[in-house]
Order: sequence, then C-alpha cells, then structure tokens
Amino acid sequence: MITREADYALRTIIFLAKNQDRSFCPTSEICEQMSIPYRFLRKISRSLVDSELVKAQRGKQGGLALAKKPENITLLDILKIFDPRTLSVNLCSKDPDLCQRHEICEAHNYFLKLQKKLENEFASVRISDFI
Repeated sequence: MITREADYALRTIIFLAKNQDRSFCPTSEICEQMSIPYRFLRKISRSLVDSELVKAQRGKQGGLALAKKPENITLLDILKIFDPRTLSVNLCSKDPDLCQRHEICEAHNYFLKLQKKLENEFASVRISDFI
C-alpha cells in the first residue's frame, strides 16, 4: 500500500504538471486544490526540492514548480523518495544478506523476478500520463 506521504507527493507533482505553464504555484493553492494538509506539503516539498524534481521560490511570487518535464518523472521516482518499502516484494529481493537462506531458498529467484517486474511497471508510469 502506498503511504499517505507518497500519495500527497504524487498529488503535488500532478498539480504542478497540470500547471506547468505558470512559473510557480502557491503552496496554499496546492493544499486547497489537492486536499493536502499544509504541514504535509511543507515536509513533502523539502524532499521534492532535495531530489531535484521540484524547485521552490520564496516570496510573493513564490511557490513550487516542476524542475523536470512531466514525461521525465516516473511514479518510481516518487516512490523511491517517499515510500521505498512499497517497492519491496520481500526483504531478500532488495538485500539478499538480510536472509540467511537466500542461496538455498526456493522462492528467492521468484521474488527477484517479481521485484524487477514491479520496478519496471512503476518506472513505465510517467507523470505526463496523468495529465
């Protein structure tokens, strides 16, 4: 299940993609239009800026804007930042050393194949698909 933080981040990115013709979108407008609590948006926006998906500007004409084109941002990009656990089919599929049985486990290779499919599926969804 995708966390609320990842969901709010996705909503923010979609809003900015739909409004990419504007230089910066006020955070108050994003909160209102996308039903995101202000405190969540502040937290999310810092991570989005740090990851270079979004740029921020302070002041009267400030707000948030996409730092990349919507077709260059994937659902995988967002989930890696806000919800990396969603991307794990099983602990051993991300880090085999977490399981002592990974070398003899009948399910390990299957989990690895599922992991790759899951990541490829999330990577195939671009923000431009939502707008």
